[in-house]
Order: sequence, then C-alpha cells, then structure tokens
Amino acid sequence: MQDDRTPPVWRALADPTRRWILDLLRDRPRTTGELDEAFDGPRFAAMKHLTVLEDAGLVRVRRCGRQRWNHLDPVPIQRLSERWIRPYEAHWASSLLAVQRHVEADSEESATMGELGSIHLGAQVTIAGSPAQVWHALTAETAAWWGAPHQRGGAAGIVVDARLGGHLEERWDHGGCAIWGTVTALRHDEHLEIEGPFGMAGPVAGVVRIDLEPRGDATLVRRSHEAVGRVDDATQRSQRTGREDLLAPGSRPSSTC
Repeated sequence: MQDDRTPPVWRALADPTRRWILDLLRDRPRTTGELDEAFDGPRFAAMKHLTVLEDAGLVRVRRCGRQRWNHLDPVPIQRLSERWIRPYEAHWASSLLAVQRHVEADSEESATMGELGSIHLGAQVTIAGSPAQVWHALTAETAAWWGAPHQRGGAAGIVVDARLGGHLEERWDHGGCAIWGTVTALRHDEHLEIEGPFGMAGPVAGVVRIDLEPRGDATLVRRSHEAVGRVDDATQRSQRTGREDLLAPGSRPSSTC
C-alpha cells in the first residue's frame, strides 16, 4: 500500500506506463515530443509521467533550444538493486541468469554484428568527499574501483594517465597493454574527457566526460558516455550495465572519499 512516505523511486516504478517510458529511454534519449507521440493517451499525458520520473531522479533533462531531451539515469535503480535485490540473491539463481545472459548475448550479437549503432549514457551521484579526493580516486586509484577487467583475457588492471594526451590503458599479465582512450581535455578536480573505443570491438569512436561539482562537504559527479560505430546490441547492454559501476553505490574506490 502506497502512502506519502513511500520513496519517490518506488512510486515512480510502480506505474507500468512510467516503466514503459524508461524502457524507451534505455535505448536512447528522446525528446518530450517523441514520447508524447508514442504515448497512447491524452495529449501531454507523457509529461506528467516524466515529471514523476524526474522528481525520482530516474530521468535527467537537457534542453536544446525549444526541445527538451530526456535521458535515463540508472543510478537510482542501481541503488535499489544494491539495497534490496543483491542481499537476497541466491547463488543458483544468479548462475542461471548468467547462463541466460551468455546464451542470449551470443545469439543477439551474431544477428546484429556489422550494423552501425550508438551509445548515449548519462548518470550522476553525490559522493561524500571533496572534489580533490574524488579526482584522486578516479585518476590515481582507477584499478581499485574499476574491478576485474573483462575485455581481454589475461587483463591485470586499468590505469589512467591524467594529463593532456595521457592514455586510459588496460594492462595485461606478463607485460603489454591496450589503449582504451586518450585524455583530450581536463581541469584538475573539475573535468575529465577521454576519447577512444573503451575496449569495444570493431571500429568505434566514443567520448566519456566526467564533471565534479562541490556540494558542501560532498561532490556531485556527473558522467556521460557517447559512442558511435559498430556497436551491437550486446555491447550496448554491456555498456549500460557495466560502465555504470563507476557511479554505483558501494563501488567508491578510496577510503578518503
């Protein structure tokens, strides 16, 4: 039973229409006009649902002229997963789901390989720490929060050389590395921009932007990832689920943050 004490994210997700809107935004950002056209209901009804989703932090809005672009922010859902789902997962259930993802990903990848596609991801989270502390964790302690590299066999870690022209590299066992991106813009403790394929197979051009903004004793971290090229459906899913670990609760690398 819902009441005024129900968290906004739960209320937002309780409505099937709002979940349908999130499914649409999971594929790509959409204008409010596009969502209104796709909505089978009264004119401007989609806007009411978007307001609820925005209040819950599930949708971020970027205005371009007279257009209102709506972007999915997966962080609140990730928080729900961390708090309510993962603690109760049974090992056998996780294993079965992993098998399902493996089989379906292989099938879908073979069907879509070679087709051009794109990635548009955006998310934000507030971290208890100063911008300098968060910047140090992002750039000097990358391996601590990135987790086990999985793009290539034998990968040992991830490092970023946070200077103009520096590389984001996947280091391998017994020497060797792969360049995932090149630092093309930065302002220490404020902004980092890296361009490259980020370990994706095939010809892909992408850019990741990270912005830090002080919020009292904390730091607001905004992250976006845009890419275009030979991006199959399995890769898009991987980017949505894997790369958001950077902003996932509990994944912060540094004890100082």
